[in-house]
This record gives sequence, C-alpha cells and structure tokens, in this order.
Amino acid sequence: MLKREKWQSHAIVSLLDMLRHYASDYVYILKLLDSCKDEIYFDPVWPQEQRVARFSDAEQLIKDISGTVLRMDMPLSVIQCDRAIAIIKGALSQNDAGLQLELLKELPKRIDTVCEIILDELNSRMFYFVNPELAEYYDKNQFSSEVTHRFTDAVYDMEEAGKCFSLGRHTACAFHLMRVVECGLLELKDFLTIDKHCPSWDSILNAIKKHISSSADKTERDKYEEIVARVYTIKDVWRNNTMHVDYK
Repeated sequence: MLKREKWQSHAIVSLLDMLRHYASDYVYILKLLDSCKDEIYFDPVWPQEQRVARFSDAEQLIKDISGTVLRMDMPLSVIQCDRAIAIIKGALSQNDAGLQLELLKELPKRIDTVCEIILDELNSRMFYFVNPELAEYYDKNQFSSEVTHRFTDAVYDMEEAGKCFSLGRHTACAFHLMRVVECGLLELKDFLTIDKHCPSWDSILNAIKKHISSSADKTERDKYEEIVARVYTIKDVWRNNTMHVDYK
C-alpha cells in the first residue's frame, strides 16, 4: 500500500481524494481481514511448526491492518488490533506444553470485533458536501493582493468570510465581512488623523463627517462624504441585521 499523509481537519477534499484515501485502504483492510480469518483456522492434526507459522502470519496481517487504521485516524480499531495481536503473542509464547491453544479460542471473536469497530469508525466519519462552484471561496482569499497587503490585520476575517460563504453560513460570512469593513474604517480614521476615541461605527462616522466638513477642498470633501454614505448603508443594511437579534 502507498503511504499517505494524514488529512488535515477543516479542509476541502475532492471525492477523488476521498476514494484515494479511504476506498483503497478499505479494500485493503477487507482483504487483510479475509486473509487473517483464513490464517487463524488450523487443523488440530497439523504439526506444531505449521501451526506456529500460521499464527505468525496472522499476527503480521493484523499488524498491517493496525498500521492502516492508524493512518486513517481510527484509534478504537487500533486498540482492537492490538488486543488481537496480544492474544496471538500469548499463544505463541512457548512453554513445556508448546503452543498455548487455549488462548486462541477468543481470537475469532476478536477478529469479528475488529471488523465491527472498523465499520463503526468509518461510519462515524462525516463529510460536508460543498458545491464545486463555491469551493474556491473556501481555499482562496477572494480579496485582491493589494487589499490583503494593505489590511493585513483583516486577512483572517477575509479568509473566514470566504469559508463561511462556501459552507452556506451566510450570517457568519456577513459577520466577518463587517469586521473587514471596520478595519478599513479605522484605517480611514487614522489616515485623517482623528485622535478622538470612537468605540462604535456611528462615533467613527460622525467624527469623519465633522472632520471633512471643515475641509476647503470640495473634491476631497465629496470623496469622503461618498465613503461615509456607503459605510452608513453597509451599517444599516448589513451590519445591524447581522449583529442584532431584533432583525432576525
């Protein structure tokens, strides 16, 4: 089997990736389990050496299964494999009576338990289907490099907004986008050298309006008035609806 890296949590994976990681490993495990069930069968008339070789092969098969389920992050299955291996190791330990067959009576049941736990753990893995058209929003920041370089403190919220949008969590998407807008609003306040402490959007916008009203440059005044008007629209239409339950 090819060695594969463990998947990272909270990442988008394709159906092909899922098949590559799980389907081939699952088929491999089934083959190993079938082989293992064959190996643990023995005829009492077989010579001691043949029986020891048989169970040594079974031990190696279970070790291979354990390694595969470990790679698939299935800890309960690993535990069951370890218990099956312990049974075989105990049976293979030699004493005056030779192979300790009594210890092997539990092995078939243990192998069945390994099968059940593997299926249970696989069944417990849940995957969220993302519309392929929206997958790009999850993995790629949708803001331009010019914006991300200018507003580095907002990059996290830019990326989270994209993730939430791709997952259909639109209120959360709007929440992160409002934080991005707020970073820009604070930058504008600092750019205009407004030193007044402004704990809210309203206070920031009022301070900016007061500052630009005294500007003698009409072109500059019109530019900032347009910015303020747009931010007020964002605040009233998007931010308030997102942040206050009264609008729910």
